[in-house]
Amino acid sequence: MEISVVGDWVFYLNGSDGSKLYKIRTDGSSKTKLNDEKSFCINIVDDWIYYSTQYYGKKLYKMRIGGSGKAKLNDDECSHVNVIGDWVYYHKKNDDKQGSSNLYRIRTDSTERQVVD
Repeated sequence: MEISVVGDWVFYLNGSDGSKLYKIRTDGSSKTKLNDEKSFCINIVDDWIYYSTQYYGKKLYKMRIGGSGKAKLNDDECSHVNVIGDWVYYHKKNDDKQGSSNLYRIRTDSTERQVVD
């Protein structure tokens, strides 16, 4: 299970509900479902949740911590997502048969996609 605590909120992937994204207050109140897709690689920065979703082919998305403003950031198959400053770093699966991947980054506003290695 992936989990991230920000202020008085715990953001997590609910395994009993298909790994959908939820939030709950640290006191156990106000449990809220944030999406309807199997998600992974959650990162929370400022008022945004960055994550990848199995439902849409492991594409990279972001949404506000309240669940609104969902936006797709790229069309890559992403894993190992990490947000640093204005950049989202991730592994992109290559199209070769060996299943290798490269490190990429993209701005949080979905511009300037670059190969890092």
